[in-house]
Amino acid sequence: MIDYAASFHGGAGVFALAAGHCASRKWLGSVIKPPVTGRPLPLGNNTPTPDANTLKNLQWWSRITTVHQ
Repeated sequence: MIDYAASFHGGAGVFALAAGHCASRKWLGSVIKPPVTGRPLPLGNNTPTPDANTLKNLQWWSRITTVHQ
């Protein structure tokens, strides 16, 4: 994972979508939002093991960013 969700702003973030609207989300769990330490997170093989909350976040993200058929 290269970009993690922010740990500040109450653990929430906003997506700007191509359709011209935005979607906000308060991220569930702590796996996807590591604490702010002031040090850069390492790049490369640092993908966290997903937990149930992370999977819920990914399902939501998939729902708002994919085409419904």
